[in-house]
Amino acid sequence: MDITLYEEIVNVMAKVQTTSSCHQKYRSVLLKIYEKSDINEFYACFEKILTHILNQDPKTRNMFVDRAAEFCSLFCASPELNENLAEMEDLSLLENVFNFLLDLHDLESDTIRYRVCQMINKLLNKVIDLNVELDEDICNKIETAMLERIENDGKSEIRFQAIAAVHCLQIPDDHDCKVISTLLSRMSGDPTAKVRKVCVQKICIRRDVLVALIKRTRDVSSEVRFAAFDKVSKFPQHLKINERQTIIRNGFLDSSPQIRNFIMSRLISSWLSNYNNDYLKFLKALRMSSTENQIERTKEIVKYVLNSLFGCRPCEEVIEVLNIKNNHMVDYKDLNWESAIYWRCLIETFQTSEKYEFHLSTILPDFVDFAKYIQNYYISKLKEAEQDDLEFEFILNELFTITQSYDISDTMSQQSLNNLVCNILYETNLNTNLIATIIKNLEKSIPKADERNKFVCEIISNIMYPIGEEDIQRTLDANVKIAQMKVELNYLNEKLALSVQDEDFESAAVYKKEMDDLKVSITKFQESLKASQVVVKKTDLETTLKCINIVRGVLISKHITTLNPVLKTLCNDFVIEQLTQTNDKLRVKAFECYGLCCIVDSITASKGIQIFSAYILASTLEGNYSDADCLQVAIKATVDLLMIYGWTLINPSENEDQPSVSLTDIVQSLVDLMDHEDMNIQVCAAQGLCNLILNRSIHSASLISRMILKWCNPADDEEDDAQELRQIIGMMLEELPKLVDAADEIQKAVLPTIKTILRAPNTNPLSEVNIQDIVKFLLAMCNMCQEATNLHSRLAVSICLDIRENPSHKFNPTLSRILLMLNLSFDDKQEMTDLINFCHELKDDISNNVVLNNITKFISNLEILNSDELSMLKEEEIEE
Repeated sequence: MDITLYEEIVNVMAKVQTTSSCHQKYRSVLLKIYEKSDINEFYACFEKILTHILNQDPKTRNMFVDRAAEFCSLFCASPELNENLAEMEDLSLLENVFNFLLDLHDLESDTIRYRVCQMINKLLNKVIDLNVELDEDICNKIETAMLERIENDGKSEIRFQAIAAVHCLQIPDDHDCKVISTLLSRMSGDPTAKVRKVCVQKICIRRDVLVALIKRTRDVSSEVRFAAFDKVSKFPQHLKINERQTIIRNGFLDSSPQIRNFIMSRLISSWLSNYNNDYLKFLKALRMSSTENQIERTKEIVKYVLNSLFGCRPCEEVIEVLNIKNNHMVDYKDLNWESAIYWRCLIETFQTSEKYEFHLSTILPDFVDFAKYIQNYYISKLKEAEQDDLEFEFILNELFTITQSYDISDTMSQQSLNNLVCNILYETNLNTNLIATIIKNLEKSIPKADERNKFVCEIISNIMYPIGEEDIQRTLDANVKIAQMKVELNYLNEKLALSVQDEDFESAAVYKKEMDDLKVSITKFQESLKASQVVVKKTDLETTLKCINIVRGVLISKHITTLNPVLKTLCNDFVIEQLTQTNDKLRVKAFECYGLCCIVDSITASKGIQIFSAYILASTLEGNYSDADCLQVAIKATVDLLMIYGWTLINPSENEDQPSVSLTDIVQSLVDLMDHEDMNIQVCAAQGLCNLILNRSIHSASLISRMILKWCNPADDEEDDAQELRQIIGMMLEELPKLVDAADEIQKAVLPTIKTILRAPNTNPLSEVNIQDIVKFLLAMCNMCQEATNLHSRLAVSICLDIRENPSHKFNPTLSRILLMLNLSFDDKQEMTDLINFCHELKDDISNNVVLNNITKFISNLEILNSDELSMLKEEEIEE
């Protein structure tokens, strides 16, 4: 090696380490040295300098090394260097450097592997910045080496550098691109948040990548979530509607204030600008309205969005969107899905503060006028709207939600609302949520619950027993005749009064008799009219569905706390009759109504619990889940009733033909349903069990073990519904240790849970669970218990007894290892001594060296603990 040349290069490297501002200057200097030097000699010197850089420990965070590496990258990627020498040499300096680095990428030294990936990262960045072309063979070698580091390297810092290096070799149009596939895998599967974050930041956008990024918005690390939100915020036009909704919902509900602020201040505004700041067009891009569930979810999302926009935009701007006229109402031609929800949300926002009082008056009309507005809209659209026209019903729902914001205290407004409700409920069938919204308005116009219930029951009666046209005309004629008779009655009453005044008692007696006869005639006429009316009960599906929805709208009111005679009659004479209907929609509504009746009436509940629980048990035994909606209602009703009234509600059936349902039957059925193919049923059953556990309606260690196994099961790990199920169980497990009487159940659930996982065959997803992580989780639950004293010690005794029963069992290495993870404490010194003696005896039965060593270490831990306690006792005696 030419020592003089080496010293010249070293002098340049020494100067570039002081500041990055001189790099361009000394790049030119080094190029001149290179041009007048022997190429092989220069490369030998340069390689030695690179070797020094590669051996510098990155943990020291030496800025001089980083500047040197940066300068080497800049020099090697120089266009002049590569263009001038490409024809003269087989390989350019840049290619030689790449080959040198790639030969070292898999050495045992963590430092060299890190520096190699870092140097390749810097070189590729400079190559891209300076538009230098690389040979395809070199690119393939880089890709292979860096992907190997990403997939196989145990150091997260090295994986990070490898990802930063190889990301520029992605080919978005190639669906078989190995780089993108690897980044996708590490983005969701790497244990280090920093690595997942860089994958999110560096990966190229394509359809499958967007789907994966949306899932990262629920990552356990807030930094990864933030990076995912930031990435997807730039591509709203490439997202599906449900994906936009998911991003917004996840963002607004995120636990990180930084992420919530980003969504409100940047993402929403950025997406709005993508739609030319057209609010209604933006809302349309968030709209899903094919089903009632989609509508409810969309309303939730839109509320987040609009509240965010209303909070940062001028009032005049947000009002102008609606194009409201002088009557303070939106023209019918402009009234659509987007404008209706926008109008409602804007009114709700302006009602939150007195500073919006003036602006509120410009968008909120007088109530009587608004009631007429709704009535006219309803009449104009009724002929156009089909039975399943969800937009028509959605707009009505929004309008009736607006009416709830009024303070209706005057008689005229109350009468206007009552008439509006009657007219709309009489005329057509509406969806369940809309009917509930309409009936909720009656709480404003008829505050007393009994009067309101009577009013609604009259509506139901008139719908089910309508008066025909002939009867209507006959009634009108009869009313005229009755009115004439009452006029005559009043005339006779006046004559009677004058006769009494003149003391003409003979005439007064005649008038009195005529009045009595006339009253009898009026009564007989009314009775004959009533008898002549032919009222036929309507039992068609359309009418019955309408009525059952109205009943549900009444019963869901929070003001219903008991079944008064009117509601009890409605329940017994109408609701129960629908429980056996063959139509699924009708039956599920009847189940809901009957469940609501049971909640407020213990007598009804004692019958209802048998119906609901028997339905669950029958569905489980027969495997018939065709009516999944009814099954979900039955599960929810059963759980609610047990939480309200307790297990005493379940009594043996007096009817021998009807088998009674026990507590064990119900719990086992719910457990079985957690494995059902319908994820909605799984979620419903899990939610019910979690509620019963937290309500302390159930005390079962085996059930807690079952819930933990369901929570940690990796099956369907990427499904949103499965994530919801895991979240429900996770929240229960988080709250359970806080309960006073749960410690014993948690401790008893530890061993069965661990042994079930260890016993799982390779075909079972539980076999993929990391047993060490679960053990740590279970012990952490024990530590969190309010009555955590001696919990680990009791667990140690259980483990030792289990090992003694099966001294050669394959689970024993794991169980004995758990003994070393316990945080032991004993109230009674004799218990510790007994356990030490027991473990000494246990050693004689064990042949496995791993188990034997663990037991020996455990005995040592116990003896140290024992000696520490003895020392403390002696110190206390001395102090005394």
